[in-house]
Amino acid sequence: MPDRTLVPFGPQHPVLPEPIQLKLTLDNETVVEALPHICYVHRGVEKAGERMDYTQNVFLVERICGICSFIHALCYCQGIEKLMALEVPPRARYLRVIWSELHRMQSHHLWLGLLADALGFESLFMQFWRNRERLMDIFEKTAGSRVIISTCSIGGVRRDINSSDLDMIMRELVLIEKGLDEATDVILNDATAKRRLIGKGILTAEQAVALGAVGPVLRGSGVAVDARTEGFAAYGELGVEPVTETSGDSYARTRVRVRECYQSIGLV
Repeated sequence: MPDRTLVPFGPQHPVLPEPIQLKLTLDNETVVEALPHICYVHRGVEKAGERMDYTQNVFLVERICGICSFIHALCYCQGIEKLMALEVPPRARYLRVIWSELHRMQSHHLWLGLLADALGFESLFMQFWRNRERLMDIFEKTAGSRVIISTCSIGGVRRDINSSDLDMIMRELVLIEKGLDEATDVILNDATAKRRLIGKGILTAEQAVALGAVGPVLRGSGVAVDARTEGFAAYGELGVEPVTETSGDSYARTRVRVRECYQSIGLV
């Protein structure tokens, strides 16, 4: 028998949410190396962006990722606004923050639910996604859509949030925070979850920077980089501090996402 075995995993497999191939090197039953092979899905977004009018591309970039569609649109709009020296009204800048943070929470809930499912906690997966449904309902109420909300536009926003909608959001956030308390108590404190997360997939700060890691992965390795601290939209007036953990393992990345959910509730 060879000392090590090379196993191709994917690109299509029941447990893979996206098409990707991992070449796994096994030492007995321990995975000692995982080499990813990507680019199995090419949609030609760049070429489509060249063909379309710059105002149409707001809708195109939203479809790069359905989980954080508003953030993509906001990034694109801000780039165009800088080129055209457009000033965004204060109300629109704050509305952008509200939808951005709601999308951040929705994305983190999705990730935490999938983590729970991967660990075998199917009921916990349902708890996170039940909480996520409240966020999706907020999008439907304020934007008319649950996934691609298309509220960001060059120079401002397409929709407003009136006082009754804002009251609804605040009531829902109370329930979301309560649901988050219940679900995260398990994912962070359960002995089985901790055994599967602590010390697993360690990425040092140096490795994270060298590999170009961003978001919770980078902050989970102790690197305090958060684009919101650059002050775009109305974030410069809100004093946002990056949420970081220092252990660089899967548990740290989980804690970053949990803590950022609570941070987003406070910002909204």
